[in-house]
Amino acid sequence: MAFTTEHLDTYHRDGYVVVRNFFSRPEVDLLHKIALEDDTMSKNSFDRVDASGLKTKLALWYSLDESLYSKFARSERI
Repeated sequence: MAFTTEHLDTYHRDGYVVVRNFFSRPEVDLLHKIALEDDTMSKNSFDRVDASGLKTKLALWYSLDESLYSKFARSERI
């Protein structure tokens, strides 16, 4: 899917945009599979509680490597 002016307008209004089908189903399935099987994500994440009291896991990386996570982050599409 192409990034449109509507996406850009939404980003400027809301600070983020969701682009459906930006990655293909096989790409997302692979990333999901690796995230579940690989302990890198769980070892490098921590719980955060937002203003509503909801909990989320946060994982931060300050450099890119050859992992699949970094490959997604470096994708020219992004």
